Amino acid sequence: MNKKVLNIVGLNKSYGDRKVLRNLSFEVYAGEIFGFIGPNGAGKSTLIRIISGLTSPTSGEVFVCGQSVQKNFEKAVSNIGVVMENCQLYTYMTGRQNLQYYASLIKGITKDDIQRVIKIVGMENRIDDKVKNYSYGMRQRIGLAQALLNKPQLLILDEPTNDLDLKSINWLQEFLINFENTVLVVSH
Repeated sequence: MNKKVLNIVGLNKSYGDRKVLRNLSFEVYAGEIFGFIGPNGAGKSTLIRIISGLTSPTSGEVFVCGQSVQKNFEKAVSNIGVVMENCQLYTYMTGRQNLQYYASLIKGITKDDIQRVIKIVGMENRIDDKVKNYSYGMRQRIGLAQALLNKPQLLILDEPTNDLDLKSINWLQEFLINFENTVLVVSH
């Protein structure tokens, strides 16, 4: 049986009187592509923020690779890579400089790791161009490269196909089919 990569147990989140997540529980196993789908305002972004440790649940717990995000934050999130819908990059820098900066924030990331993710996302020919000259799809690829730097066991993609052209969508589908680790796709 595959190991649990993500385990959500009785998760609740409220903002004042407004309940955003109610007793949410599910498991995602190694190698799965799991879709979390809901309309705008359903709590999808809140769930991503809780899984990645950016906000705390009102109650319940999140485990990533057996580690509690609430109790053992660093070990848990070291297994996660996240690509938000509108990834924020420094537009005055090149794609490579963005990756180098991001890599400097994570222990143990090497120049070889940076080169590895550049190749994975197919940006070898444009990686040294300024981000301000990138298309939306190219920026998303750099965001994906950032998320892959630490070789995550769990890759979270927030609305990954929004505003992408058909060629980029096809590329992303092919990437997901061949990705060996676990993916949580969050979309409406």
